[in-house]
Amino acid sequence: KVGGTTTRDFAIENNGGADLTIGSVTVTPTPPFSLASIPNVVSAWNTSSVTVKFSPSAIGTFTGMLVVSGDDASNPSDTVYMSGSGINSALSIAPSNVSFGPVPVSSTVLDTILLSNSGTASVKILAYSLASVTSVFRVVDSSSHLVTADGTARIVVSFTPSDATSYSGTLTLTTDEASPTRTINLTGTGVKGSLSVLPDSLDFGPVDTGKAAQMTAHIHNTGLASLRITALNVTP
Repeated sequence: KVGGTTTRDFAIENNGGADLTIGSVTVTPTPPFSLASIPNVVSAWNTSSVTVKFSPSAIGTFTGMLVVSGDDASNPSDTVYMSGSGINSALSIAPSNVSFGPVPVSSTVLDTILLSNSGTASVKILAYSLASVTSVFRVVDSSSHLVTADGTARIVVSFTPSDATSYSGTLTLTTDEASPTRTINLTGTGVKGSLSVLPDSLDFGPVDTGKAAQMTAHIHNTGLASLRITALNVTP
């Protein structure tokens, strides 16, 4: 992956009865290839390894050579031809900001954030961090810790307002990309219903005994959330 490093071991076998002294070990080009470890001597009838690092700084295919020279008169040097490809991830987040809109107080609303990787390398999600003044926002599902190449994953967040006011928070993802931090803004508003009855008093006036009179009172909800009428009582 671009910006990362991988290693490969190349074995040097000594099939003779005397120690093999390694004169020089070189890799070209540098970068993206470099030497991580080299032996000085390979004992008789033994094997040692040269470790080569590959650290691509761009997308594409790279070729190089490893040349090992020693004091073997019959084979003073060996060349290994190497190749490697630089690949990269391309993470996108939708929506980049989550607005839950108006939500009745004490109700819970869920929203899904889609992570899409259009690159050729996987993206690791190393950490999720939720910042909010109150605990009205929650990460319900953060089980995705890897977005494969050309793959998708999801995050589920919830909003449960505790009062009729506006709330904001941030969800931060830490990844293994070159720009590792992604921030998603979260907003939502808690709303309530507001009950009023008009008129606020009813005067039936004089009504003959044994007769019935009828008047109408109107129930209004001037709030932003629905109201449920749980009881109507008339006294006495």
